[in-house]
Amino acid sequence: MVSEAQICQVLIPWLGTALTQMLSPSVRRITSRLNGYTSRQELSQLYEWLRVLLYGDVRRVTNGTFVVQVDSGDLIQMRTDDFDTLADDLMYLLFSSFPRDRDHYDILRQFALAYGSLSAYRALYTFYRSQIDPQELRVMEKVIRGFPAGRLYWFGSQNDKEGL
Repeated sequence: MVSEAQICQVLIPWLGTALTQMLSPSVRRITSRLNGYTSRQELSQLYEWLRVLLYGDVRRVTNGTFVVQVDSGDLIQMRTDDFDTLADDLMYLLFSSFPRDRDHYDILRQFALAYGSLSAYRALYTFYRSQIDPQELRVMEKVIRGFPAGRLYWFGSQNDKEGL
């Protein structure tokens, strides 16, 4: 189960506490949608729904400027690709709640390959690493290292645990 608090933890670094609180109706909608996911649904549609919802909400609340004040007090102008990343970060909450079975492994793998989702790669690497062929794992590690370093805070700790 994904909680509203978890969703807020993802949103706050991007949008700041004040804006995240203003978006509480959307946080509830996101929580409901993530918790209502079934493996018969397309992850791509859920991802797109998240991206469009967040883009529209931030546009509305900022009167189209997309300038948000983060908790440090800095003013940041959100870019279109920031919403892609934010939606992907939210998808990890869903991925981490998946049962650890072959069907969900296949769903994650397909989404990772089709959409270049770091969150899907993270879930595969974190939860299924022991089941992945060593050669495929090396390729996956190279792909993961290709993402911006700021999004890889979890990757170093995973490698440290395994001595990689």
